[in-house]
Amino acid sequence: MKIALTFAFFFVINGLSAQVTIEEINYQDRSHFKITTPSITYLFDRAGGGFSSIIDKQGLDWISYKKDSSVATYPKSGGGQYRGLPNAVFGNEDGGCGHPGFDKAISEKTSNNVITTKSKSGLWEWTWTFYKDYAVWNVTKTDPDYFYWLLYEGTVGGNWNNLTDKYWGSSNVMSGKITDFYKNQSIYEPTKFQYFGDKTVNRIFYIVQKDIDELEDIVGWLGNKPEGMEFSPDGMVVAGLGRSKKGKPSMTKPNTFRIGFIEKQIITEKEYNKLKKSLNSVKY
Repeated sequence: MKIALTFAFFFVINGLSAQVTIEEINYQDRSHFKITTPSITYLFDRAGGGFSSIIDKQGLDWISYKKDSSVATYPKSGGGQYRGLPNAVFGNEDGGCGHPGFDKAISEKTSNNVITTKSKSGLWEWTWTFYKDYAVWNVTKTDPDYFYWLLYEGTVGGNWNNLTDKYWGSSNVMSGKITDFYKNQSIYEPTKFQYFGDKTVNRIFYIVQKDIDELEDIVGWLGNKPEGMEFSPDGMVVAGLGRSKKGKPSMTKPNTFRIGFIEKQIITEKEYNKLKKSLNSVKY
């Protein structure tokens, strides 16, 4: 009986990892890992240490990073170069570690479904573990003298079109306002989780943290023109955990986070309450 149970456990574990493939590819002239699961395809910039693309089952890219040969400019680069996840380190010598397009990290495949990233400075380290329809970000080492955040900067539902179709919620609210980041209208509040959707797409993307805190988290929408989101042909959501009103990261301690898709829209209180219960009790 013990042998049979051990074999069954081994089969389940290897069955889970067998659903995930990690291969090396070149994307936008940069070395990437392509992670393929039954529900999600990820493109992970190895030297950046973050995701350039997170693509759902419909082929919709919820990040849509675009390499730009020019220097990043604000707000123009909201249409491509600013996009990514988790964009972890900002504003010091390790700034850009965790963000596609930078060269501050070393990333290696360390298991069938695991990528390990270390900053070139040696001060930061984390892993991404991939499953069928979600991934777990485990931040294991942080700079004791600096801060980080988990930002989702990308294209909700795979595009910027028709902001009236976009929606978001959090552990505090089912349906938040779509506000203009460029005009300093972003919403800041401590949350355990956030989720994002498009009324034309039957799924949501979520981010959730294991150890909650009272730090400010952000949601806003950045168009690529100074006129603001309503007059911009392109742009991105600026959302995530640990970003303060001063535009600085504020998380310090190692923590564990989860990102993924849920294959349904959240448009009623009943659906929201069910989602809230689920995200408050997810496994990592």
